[in-house]
Amino acid sequence: MNYIKQISFYKWVNILLLLTTAFLVGICFWLLNIPCDNAAIGQDCLYDTKYAFYQPIYFGGFVLSLILGLMMFVPSNIFRKWLFFIAMPVIVGTFLLVIDISVYSSNVMQMTRASMAQFGMYVLAAVTAVFVLGHLLYDYKKRP
Repeated sequence: MNYIKQISFYKWVNILLLLTTAFLVGICFWLLNIPCDNAAIGQDCLYDTKYAFYQPIYFGGFVLSLILGLMMFVPSNIFRKWLFFIAMPVIVGTFLLVIDISVYSSNVMQMTRASMAQFGMYVLAAVTAVFVLGHLLYDYKKRP
């Protein structure tokens, strides 16, 4: 019980964000796999909803939950800086890029919404790795 009191506020924020993201990914996975009532006549009744909302949240959220899971092992001060100065701008930028893409885009000449969300989270993963390693090396060199 004493260990729970020692966990910092930003570790709790990380746990809450991880659980929320994992819950959204699970809900979107379930909603993507619901069979359509009009499948017998060749119509996809949830085409717009599936490809506009559920797929980007599923693919982007899956990678984001992996990043948040790995950030559990990083010190709280690094997580706090990462959350405000790296994660927020990249996630907002990815969101703005995703909503600009048409739901009916194919993957021939332009990215779909799901692939753009996934690509944005890959960019976040790369920037996160560089930031965390750089910060850990800087802290290691700074120690006496």
